[in-house]
Amino acid sequence: MTDTAAEARDSAPDAATAAPVIRTRGLTKRYRGGQLAVDGLDLTVPAGSVFGFLGPNGSGKTTTIRMLMGLIDPTSGTAEVLGRPMPQATRTVLPEVGALIEGPALYGFLNGRDNLLRYDRADPTADPSTRRARVGTALERVGLAAASGKKAKAYSLGMKQRLGLAAALLRPRRLLVLDEPTNGLDPQGMREIRLLVRELAAEGTTVFLSSHLLDEIEQVCTHAAVMARGRLIVQGPVA
Repeated sequence: MTDTAAEARDSAPDAATAAPVIRTRGLTKRYRGGQLAVDGLDLTVPAGSVFGFLGPNGSGKTTTIRMLMGLIDPTSGTAEVLGRPMPQATRTVLPEVGALIEGPALYGFLNGRDNLLRYDRADPTADPSTRRARVGTALERVGLAAASGKKAKAYSLGMKQRLGLAAALLRPRRLLVLDEPTNGLDPQGMREIRLLVRELAAEGTTVFLSSHLLDEIEQVCTHAAVMARGRLIVQGPVA
């Protein structure tokens, strides 16, 4: 165990005492044709944790995240995010959630900074007078300030991941949901994203991190759940 990971775990709230930020009961998604993508999921994510959602590709992780974010409806079961039912409370919950799901949606003809400015303008609660400062801070946090004038279509996969993460960080969030956030990054980029996740958790943001990499979960997460073929195998503190 690395020192930074151990420190994060020591400072994380006890799963037994923290109010859950995410809770599902019997959450199930069956697609047309009978494919069972998520099967009776009972998940509890404590506040303040860095929660690793681990499983191979096709295990139901992204489908679960899409249900939690209100992007698709469950076939049965319930999901609560920040104490509110989803997808019914989407409009009140999502402004408090930053998310990077299945890679960022970017305008290739715009540069990195202008992409973030457009994202920020789409937020009706964002203060226009501090927009450029917010965008500049987000670019700095993900290490893209120097490349902010470059068109997004010329970005590498790793740079696009960073820009998507910057969009999720434009405003303080109670919950940050990241689906394979280190996809396409080189080892140095992966270390930087892990450090950023730890910093966000130290500031009080709960981070829900989906990954198929066991090493990534072990290094950065305080709690974890393991999925296989749509079913939850185990969950609890990483230690």
